Amino acid sequence: MEGLYILGSGRRQLIHRFSAGIAIKLDSGIILIDPGVGTLVRASQVGLNLSDTKFIVVTKNSYNHCSDVNAIADIIASAGKKCSLIGCDAFINKSSLLTDEAKNSFDKVIVLKPEQEITLDNIRFSGLPAKSNEESSIGLKLEIFGLRLCYSSDTEYFDELLRFFKGEIFIFNVGAYGKKYVKHELNTEDVIRISKENHPKLVILTHFDKDYERNPIYEARDVNQATGVQCVAANDGMFVDFGMYLKKV
Repeated sequence: MEGLYILGSGRRQLIHRFSAGIAIKLDSGIILIDPGVGTLVRASQVGLNLSDTKFIVVTKNSYNHCSDVNAIADIIASAGKKCSLIGCDAFINKSSLLTDEAKNSFDKVIVLKPEQEITLDNIRFSGLPAKSNEESSIGLKLEIFGLRLCYSSDTEYFDELLRFFKGEIFIFNVGAYGKKYVKHELNTEDVIRISKENHPKLVILTHFDKDYERNPIYEARDVNQATGVQCVAANDGMFVDFGMYLKKV
């Protein structure tokens, strides 16, 4: 069954939510997005074989987004399989979090910048602009067999996001509830603004901090009521079946 797992819905300061990012399971293999703390644990719990990973994408040079990359690279290499690493410039070229051994084990290593597109194995990877506390960080848009999935990564709101968030599934890292302003973070009102403008079929809220984690279900309800768009607050291990969104060609 093809779909996506939210492996981790929190940040590393939370006890019961990991920052393990997202896994997209396709018949052809796995795409890991921002495999942070707990990725190996959560992947095992949901039955994913990480040696089947075809692409790892890191959108921000931050421990929350990439802590498990080196271990996963070793798993893939030990299985004698190939995987490509795609990441923001700071992670690929300047990061102390990526070992040379891991980097050299990948079949391809690619820097993805905002507004840049690459196509590998009929999957289009597009870098989206982001405004975070790490200069080269990016958001991500994937186009997979007719499905368009947009992922904000860590960013604050700016109007240009409205132009780039076009698709069926939106995933937002949210760090502030309601209209509360936190620098370099999206809040619920930002999610409402983007979703109301661009009408996705599904919105997923994730990457909660300590404050937001208290009542994410209520924030998802507010998005749904304000936009008419289905919105869910993620939990670790949550699965979304691509069935009703994915058109194979």
